[in-house]
Amino acid sequence: MNKNLKVLSSAAMASALAVPAVAGVAPTTADAAEQIESIAFEVDGQTYTATYKEYATATLDGEGELYDAIQDSSLVGIGVGDGVYVSYTALAQASLDNPDTGVQELLDMLDDDADNLVSDDDVADFEDFPSGDVTVENVSAINLKQVEVEFNTEELTTEDVQDTDNYTVMDSDDNDVSVDNVTVNGSTATLTLTDAADNQDEYSVTVDQDAFGGAEDFEGTVEFFDTTIPEVTGADVVGSKTIKVMFSEPINTDTDGDGTEDADLEDAFQLNDGEQFVKDVNFMNNNTEANVEFYTDLEEGTQTISVSNDLEDYAGYSLIGTDLEVEVVEDTEAPEIVGVEDVSPNKATLVFSEEIESGVNAADFYHTNTNEVATGATVVDGNKVELTFAPGDELPNGTAYIYVKDEAITDLWGNQNDQQLRVAAEVEVDETAPSIQDVEASAQNELTVTYDEDVDKDTGSYMILDEEGEELDIVDNVEYKDDEDGNDMLDTLVLSLDDNVYGDHTLVAEDVEDTVGNALDSQEVDFFVEDETKPKFSTFSSTLYQDGQATEVLVVDFEEQMAVSGEYSVLDLSKYIVNGTSLEDVDSASITATDQNTKVRIEVEQSDLNITDGTDELEIGRVADAAGNTTSALSGQVDIDPAGTVDVDTVEATDNNKVTVTLDDTVTDFEADDFELISASSESDLSSAVIGASIDNSGDTSEVTMTLQDDFLTDDGVISSGNTDAGEQVAVRTAGSNVTTANSYGEFVSFAKETATDEIKPELELDNDDNEMVTTLDNDSNGLIDAVVLEYTEPIANSSVSNLTYNVDGYEVNDVYTNTSAAIAGSGTDGKFVIIEVSNSDNTVTMDTDATPSVEQVLPISDDSGNTKEAGTSEAMDNVAAQISTLDLTQDGSNVTLYEDTTNEFTITTADDLDGAYGNTVDVEVTSADTAGDGIEAAYASNTLTITIDETPGTGDNTLASLKTEVEGIQNGNSTSDFEVTLNSNGTNTLADDDSDDVTSTAFTGGSDEIALTFTEDIDASTVDTDDLSTDFEISSVGNEGGTVAVAGEDVTLNVTTADAQVQGETLKVKSSAVQDSNGVDVTNTFETIN
Repeated sequence: MNKNLKVLSSAAMASALAVPAVAGVAPTTADAAEQIESIAFEVDGQTYTATYKEYATATLDGEGELYDAIQDSSLVGIGVGDGVYVSYTALAQASLDNPDTGVQELLDMLDDDADNLVSDDDVADFEDFPSGDVTVENVSAINLKQVEVEFNTEELTTEDVQDTDNYTVMDSDDNDVSVDNVTVNGSTATLTLTDAADNQDEYSVTVDQDAFGGAEDFEGTVEFFDTTIPEVTGADVVGSKTIKVMFSEPINTDTDGDGTEDADLEDAFQLNDGEQFVKDVNFMNNNTEANVEFYTDLEEGTQTISVSNDLEDYAGYSLIGTDLEVEVVEDTEAPEIVGVEDVSPNKATLVFSEEIESGVNAADFYHTNTNEVATGATVVDGNKVELTFAPGDELPNGTAYIYVKDEAITDLWGNQNDQQLRVAAEVEVDETAPSIQDVEASAQNELTVTYDEDVDKDTGSYMILDEEGEELDIVDNVEYKDDEDGNDMLDTLVLSLDDNVYGDHTLVAEDVEDTVGNALDSQEVDFFVEDETKPKFSTFSSTLYQDGQATEVLVVDFEEQMAVSGEYSVLDLSKYIVNGTSLEDVDSASITATDQNTKVRIEVEQSDLNITDGTDELEIGRVADAAGNTTSALSGQVDIDPAGTVDVDTVEATDNNKVTVTLDDTVTDFEADDFELISASSESDLSSAVIGASIDNSGDTSEVTMTLQDDFLTDDGVISSGNTDAGEQVAVRTAGSNVTTANSYGEFVSFAKETATDEIKPELELDNDDNEMVTTLDNDSNGLIDAVVLEYTEPIANSSVSNLTYNVDGYEVNDVYTNTSAAIAGSGTDGKFVIIEVSNSDNTVTMDTDATPSVEQVLPISDDSGNTKEAGTSEAMDNVAAQISTLDLTQDGSNVTLYEDTTNEFTITTADDLDGAYGNTVDVEVTSADTAGDGIEAAYASNTLTITIDETPGTGDNTLASLKTEVEGIQNGNSTSDFEVTLNSNGTNTLADDDSDDVTSTAFTGGSDEIALTFTEDIDASTVDTDDLSTDFEISSVGNEGGTVAVAGEDVTLNVTTADAQVQGETLKVKSSAVQDSNGVDVTNTFETIN
């Protein structure tokens, strides 16, 4: 409570101020009830508030907790709306000073002056007086499909709370949002919507007072913002072939949006790694549970059910896949009835002890006797049967017995009820006539009427009375509203009217019956149709222009569209009095409406009426807004203010070459030179950077856009390098003299230096070809993408990104953070680069560095100044170098004659030690009559290869042609002299020693080597010299070998044609910056061993 405020008791207030509305007496006028919203009063040091109606009613009744509190209280303030409380002391004093002025006018006078109000800090400490009644504490969206309503107690009437008719949900366009069902758990009611909302949608939620027995409806708003990943919360065996899986939130089974469940839901579930096939999946309980049915019975014992991440919630987030163990224990007990819910004469819901088969027959259910058979029976939520009974077969008042025939119910283990079941249902005796609960204007020519129960649509008549009680013959049609299934809602009807209605009216309903014949003879319900809030004199203002000139101009601003015709037209000069003179009596006075009828312009010759601003007052009579709503008071006083200047509202750097100046008024005369661009700190003249300016008057006020040199500003909104005062912010001011930019009333624009705030939104950086800088990283050079990198034009706040901010097509997002460089860091630092660490979504290991995945920004991000970039999609560029993934060597030798003679054994000796080396191949021919033999052996040691031919030619499995493979791997040197043949003894066929000295090799020609390379992505053939492999490739030790190159996509073949070349075991590399992949990225020059 305001400590400087003297608080009067109720008794003192009554004696000081004879105003029943605030003296704790019933209101005497509708105006007072409309003006006063609440009363604040102090009890034992705490200030409470009660609505005006509650306060007045308690005072009249003279009993109750509120009445007792009022007796011991002191008044603090009068609430007039929007949290504003007029100090009671100020109101009492004003009443004493103005004894002939009504309460409403006094409040109207006082609520514009802060000195007359209770301070905001004190109002913040006010508490609602505890009524002991059931109230709605809060409403909130818990996901995109459900809204949670929190009550202050668990003592709720379940049937009323679960009635969907007691909830009205509207989207931001005032369209009705259907509530599918309501479930209650303790003090919480969960509303499941028929259709899911979108992220960041805002809905209004109205909870009818009938849901909780409150004094008035509860109204609130909810914002849908779902960033929670859905999870599996448990699993139970509920049948011989069925496992129930529970989820943390509703699962979207219609991701295609075609109104049907996806056909492949079965693929999301697996039992024991696929040992048993899924037959069907049935979602229930608002899609928070799924009964998974298999083709064969479950084996007793522990089983493992796997749920994949193929399922999604209504926000599109994939379920966290998981494995759950369940125990299968055979159930042999038949299902039993354990309860009855939602009982009314026409319906009842039976609750069973376990899950049951869905195929029930309505003919198996009846009440009282076998003739009163149910007309509908539907299994819901797995273990409940909803029954409906046709008119004429309703459940009787009081205790009714509902019967279930034997073998009508089968549980999921195959157990049936082998005996008839019976359950008692308490049906409330209905002897009460229907009553209208609410009359609401759903349009200017349409009323929605809501009853407290279903009524007979063939009964009743309606008429409308005006505020004088005169009948208006305007009811054109009566139609009952449809529910989501297209059926009539028998408790809600719509009256279509021939004419628009405004203000106070009365609806008269006669001869309306409910569905059991209870009749409403007649009921009158007052209602008020208001297009907009009544205009208030306290919001009006007036300004005098051209003061002292021959023609003075007085402009009155009403701040809303007003009536310009009729009794309360603002164009009626008789409504305006200055210094006791009615402008109707001033010959030169003229009046016109401006600014879409929100202002009037009054012109008068000074010689007829000299108006002085600051001292003269304007009195305005009762006027009306465009909808016909009049001011509550008959007249009001408005100060006459002097003309001023047009000021600046904001200055914003909106692009790298744009500064936008928003004025607080609309200017009609515009001169670009009146606006000066300067540096904010040094105040240097930056006019040379301005290449033009334009004005936009399409909004409520003028916007001036100054166009600068390209990239004069950085993305942080400061002057870019190379310009005067680089690094400073810019500012705008008006010129010091000769300003001509003015509004239509001659007020010139004038303001001092105003620094431009950074409003430049971050954007993706572009390369030289205007491609967005979205690249990939192969951090460990294994041919797999490890991260996607987005480079922005300015630093991004790390706090604005998360793992939910981006989706990468084909990949799982593992981590998202910002960095100052395009590198994996593991943690975030504000910077221009957003790092999205990814892995293959299908867990395959394939070379994918040439992939260019699509990146979707799902949620907004912001720079370090809070400027937001909205969601969007970009394509990654390939910036990962291709590298050799496989290398294969193929050798092709040439025939060489080394020695012509018959022998049993000869030795080829090379100049170099080639033990274990492989290179060009040779053929060895032994030309003689004996051209075939067996037992060919080759042994290599150091630089000697010994080939032995069995002494018995013509037998065995080998031929001399096999020598090619036996001696393959002999590497020649630089000349044929490197080869020497020596004849040695081989047992019985001894050759002369001197013969061995005469044998030398006679010829040698090297063969060719083929090196087949496979790269991690396609190679651009135009970057390869196919005629000379030494241009782009290098073989270590051997040097630049001669040969050719063939390119086919990712496959490259090197043909080494240099004679006597040794490549096996050497090292191959691609020369630096020599070869590029198909995306223009240089191939890495990593060394590879030739084998």
